[in-house]
Amino acid sequence: LDSLLSEIATAISDIAGVSLVAILISNEEDKKLHLSKTSIPKAAETFVETVTGKKIKEIIYPTIDPNNLFTKAIETKTIQKSADVVNALTPLMNPIEAGILVNIVRYQIKLLVVVPMVVNKKVHGVIALGWKQSVLPHTEKAILTTFANQAAIGIENAGYLDQITEQLDQLENKNKHLESINKFTNQIITSLDPEK
Repeated sequence: LDSLLSEIATAISDIAGVSLVAILISNEEDKKLHLSKTSIPKAAETFVETVTGKKIKEIIYPTIDPNNLFTKAIETKTIQKSADVVNALTPLMNPIEAGILVNIVRYQIKLLVVVPMVVNKKVHGVIALGWKQSVLPHTEKAILTTFANQAAIGIENAGYLDQITEQLDQLENKNKHLESINKFTNQIITSLDPEK
């Protein structure tokens, strides 16, 4: 999954020419987005880590505010965009810190675009993009949706793979248990055989 998400982030960055790509995976249990992949300028990464006190990979984005761009993308299952990057970042940091971050990347981000990763009507997370232009063309929306949906399929398949691996482990344990019962049963049978 990690390599798939890396490839998708790189492809989006190359094709769309964006200055920032962040892939956040949703966790239904805690209603938060967990940062999985990112490609942001080093100065921005250092600043975010300093103000949040966390490594960039440890950042968790709450999705409880219905007016937030990320939450809207998840709830509506549609692309959301805004030139107000500060407002979109305030769940992670206070408005002053978000404003400083926006100033660090101001020439690189004109529009924040959030694309939900959807498969089988289930949102598996979002891809957040720092768009270099102030307009998102319709053709780009279609491309971004395709990439996001491919990422969602990969995430869902990785979940299935985890389930299958867990079931295989359980079967192996049960098989070992049955083998030991069989061995024990054979020992009893052998000990009860009057010819031996």
